[in-house]
Amino acid sequence: MRLCVTGGSGFVGGNIVHAGLATRQAQVLAMSRTWRGERHAHPRLDIINADMRDAEQFAAAIADFKPTAIVHCAIDNTNYAAMERDQRIAWRSFVDPIVHMADIVNRSSARLVLISTDWVFDGSSAPAAEDGPVNPINLYGRMKLASEMITLTHAERGSVARVSGVNGKHHMRSDFVAAQNEGYGNFVTAAVDTLLRGDVFEVWTGGVTKMANPSHATDCAEMILRVAERDLDGVFHCCGSEAVGRVELARSIAAALGLPDDRIVERPDLPTDGRHRLVPTDSSLDNRATRAALDYETMTLHQLIDAVITDRRSTSGVSGRLEVS
Repeated sequence: MRLCVTGGSGFVGGNIVHAGLATRQAQVLAMSRTWRGERHAHPRLDIINADMRDAEQFAAAIADFKPTAIVHCAIDNTNYAAMERDQRIAWRSFVDPIVHMADIVNRSSARLVLISTDWVFDGSSAPAAEDGPVNPINLYGRMKLASEMITLTHAERGSVARVSGVNGKHHMRSDFVAAQNEGYGNFVTAAVDTLLRGDVFEVWTGGVTKMANPSHATDCAEMILRVAERDLDGVFHCCGSEAVGRVELARSIAAALGLPDDRIVERPDLPTDGRHRLVPTDSSLDNRATRAALDYETMTLHQLIDAVITDRRSTSGVSGRLEVS
């Protein structure tokens, strides 16, 4: 496989890059708008600085690399306030690149896999299946849904991989700090880090998603690569298989660490750094069809928690150099 990953220095993208190198003999091109680390951290990896909004730059890189699959993870998440005020800015950042990308892959015969989100659903049909009715209620969900539609209708070989609440190791950044947000992303990692420091973990319960599928980055990456290498069309839920409430999840993490429930406290107000004004209360997904199509079983919730605890206990940080074990 010749694998191109946009946003390859990010959390999800970095895990896909890592899996392509560690579990397959893939030749990988990682694209990043913000990469400042080593350019050649592995003999089968090349990392280049590229802005997905620059169609000519992207087309030139693809023509040179000749990928068999492109996994599009890159997003511009730097200024949501400006995007909310003027959604043309959001469209240029999220949707225009996927339009150009679809044109490019149609000329190159590569498979395009778009990384999308559980937030394309409003929560009324939870747990939502791959073909469930979509109805995003915030800007991020709307932009991802528009990108999904273009991928599925415009790309001759297009797939959508929805992820949910991804946790695990960041393979590309040593300065990455896991933090709680309105969704479930990095929730387990943030809770483990807080509890291992001996602090109380405050669970946000107001203005947040309260039910979702925590996922391990290793599972997500493996499922996404299977979609690409099996050349599968359609929508796939590449996420954990168990939905759980936010407070219940935090208490399960405390229990796994041998700590009492009083180390978990609920915080009904959303801290001022909350980015999204509206989020689905329940974004849980049904991924039985995806698991059957990919012949894959994800970690159980307890296995996911244990894997994060083991990783966080074994290292005080991650290397800036890509590690392949």
